Amino acid sequence: MKKIQKLDVEYVIPSHGKPFQNANKRIVELLDHHQDRLHVIHENMKEPISVKSACQILFGNLSIHETRFAVGETLAHLEYLLLNDQCRKFKRDGKWYYQSI
Repeated sequence: MKKIQKLDVEYVIPSHGKPFQNANKRIVELLDHHQDRLHVIHENMKEPISVKSACQILFGNLSIHETRFAVGETLAHLEYLLLNDQCRKFKRDGKWYYQSI
């Protein structure tokens, strides 16, 4: 997103949804949203948390179809925190958990 932001695109024709203007405004909105979600998840990782629990915290009750997308986004947030040394990941009884450091 930061690379795209440098292009300073004025008019966007997305693959879904309607065309819009000012890509950088939208990029800032998306980056802020993801920072908020990272904060929420990180605050809930003081004790070990499963992917399922993290998904529930971020999205609540969803349909099976919606859950498929939500799990992907949740994992992306968890792995981002892991790669940025903000949590650890471990397996217990065949289930993966994340916990803040």
